[in-house]
Amino acid sequence: MTMPSQGAVRALLLAAAEAADRAVGAMDRNVRAEKVGDGADGEPTTAVDQAAERAVFGVLAEADWPLRVISEERGELTLVKGPDPIEVLLDPVDSTANAILDLPVYTAALAAFSGDRPLAAVVRNLATHQTYSAEGTERAFFDGRPVHCPDQSLAEAVLAFGPIREPFAQQALLAVVARSRGIRLFACPSWSLAAVADGRLGGFLGLGQKRPVHRLFDVLAAALVVEAAGGVVTDHEGNGWQVSRHDLTTAVTVVAGGRHTHGELLGVLRELMAQGG
Repeated sequence: MTMPSQGAVRALLLAAAEAADRAVGAMDRNVRAEKVGDGADGEPTTAVDQAAERAVFGVLAEADWPLRVISEERGELTLVKGPDPIEVLLDPVDSTANAILDLPVYTAALAAFSGDRPLAAVVRNLATHQTYSAEGTERAFFDGRPVHCPDQSLAEAVLAFGPIREPFAQQALLAVVARSRGIRLFACPSWSLAAVADGRLGGFLGLGQKRPVHRLFDVLAAALVVEAAGGVVTDHEGNGWQVSRHDLTTAVTVVAGGRHTHGELLGVLRELMAQGG
């Protein structure tokens, strides 16, 4: 069987995310929070998670090539049987809490691979219907328009943070506030990270030395978009993530930005770690 093009895989992921958007938009907001089970990651599955996942599965199951999904809610599932399946990592709703509260930042995030090779990624804001996407490792888009990550200084950048639970993250927040244009907290890591791809946000920090705060599901699709746009995504020490995409529970730290911003952010974090932060 011929391997589909990266464009064909991206088109499939876009259609799946749009289906999740329609399914969630059609829900009565009063029932979004109903617990319907427990996810493969050990966290509760709500009605909104389930509705988005079912919609995505319905589209992916129509693929013209072997396809396997690793979903935050249902774990690993073969949707289209065959040899050497394309593998899709799926977070049906990133920031379920925002979806339940009707705060307009929550996403469906999908990343597709052939072996270890990224084919495509999609991060769709299910509230605003806007979409970041990547085709392969060198082309990134916002609502279908090509985007590139600008190389700005930290002083020019508006940054987003993940949860600020540990002293290290709190110290980093204070240090970065003093050196940047400002900070935003959206409680949706996939969207906060993806927005680095076109400079809407200059960088993203998701920190936690003792307890990292973002599982791979939260950030992988967005990281692929940022990297395809020319940005840099690493852990807080400047290294790549060493977590299997089959791992539903292990968390990672995130430092992202254009090359200049990313380097300055790592410099701030290294200063804090040298001081015992």
